[in-house]
Amino acid sequence: MSLPESSRSKKTKKLQLSTLQMRLVDRVLAHWQAEHEITSAQRKALRNSLDASSFDWYRLAQYAFIISVVCAMIAFASLLHIKMIMDYLVRIGALGRTILAAVFAVGFYAAGFLVARYRASNWFMSGALYLIAVVMTQVFVACLMYYLNMSQRIEDIGTFLLALIYAVIGLGTGSVMVWVFALLFLGAWFGNQSFYMGSTYVMGMRHPEVTFIYGMLLLALAQSMTYIKRFRLFSVSSFALALLYIFLSLWILSLSGGLMAKGQSTDGQLFWSVILLLAASTSIWHGLRYDWALTRGYGLTFLAINLYTKFFEYFWSALPKTLFFIILAASFWLIGMYAESMLHRLTKRVKRI
Repeated sequence: MSLPESSRSKKTKKLQLSTLQMRLVDRVLAHWQAEHEITSAQRKALRNSLDASSFDWYRLAQYAFIISVVCAMIAFASLLHIKMIMDYLVRIGALGRTILAAVFAVGFYAAGFLVARYRASNWFMSGALYLIAVVMTQVFVACLMYYLNMSQRIEDIGTFLLALIYAVIGLGTGSVMVWVFALLFLGAWFGNQSFYMGSTYVMGMRHPEVTFIYGMLLLALAQSMTYIKRFRLFSVSSFALALLYIFLSLWILSLSGGLMAKGQSTDGQLFWSVILLLAASTSIWHGLRYDWALTRGYGLTFLAINLYTKFFEYFWSALPKTLFFIILAASFWLIGMYAESMLHRLTKRVKRI
């Protein structure tokens, strides 16, 4: 690894890093020097181009924008209690309120897009603007449903309309956050189709089973996104939500048995418990095989949840409570010992660099 002459001679502004980030960079530079990838002079030059900040400005910016958005929502809600504002909203009618909400939503979407495009470093600011736009979009859809006299079906039609709007805007602007809202609202709409009406379920399945199908469809969509360069940005968030829907649905089905449960039969619960075990094992294998923390983490988490759920289910009444909690404590103790040993190995490996 070599540094171009132009980059050595050009005076650049130092990159500000947190203390923790600087420690990681120091270890990386030390490893590169030990492997003869860079010389001592190059390491020093690279190190001098960085500056450690004693204050975590990253987290401050993150929390400040979150608090700002919350305060803005509270301020917006408090406006509705002002008589002059209420009189104005009543005067402009349902159509006027719909147009006003649309203007505000479009304005915040445009502001978020401009910040993300021309001030890419201010990602928290663009995210905050997009979040406000998301809320204003919900206000717009609610006003639109009321104007069209569809308030009784707002939960169904409004949810699908919100998912469609968020999907178009998220994919069009490149906002992962708006895309996540699209998937959440689409999942809510999809789940609503399983609601119990009259004497049967709308889709013939219960909510967890419908949600499981949605998670599988979302998993296929996320996989297809990896092959399209324009949509590759949304694949990780789509994978995360797909796995969350799948594993939560399987866990609930392992408790209830779904439509396979008949009376007091546990066949359905056992079936879905085995499916959850296979899904978690497959996720762990995928995470280890491709070194992906997302699938590995989901697999390990829900494998543990499945095992401990079954432990409570089968042994809570069968074992004396003292012995029950002794076994529980011992299992968590072993997990803690294993995690601690892994931490020590990683620490020693870093120190050898």
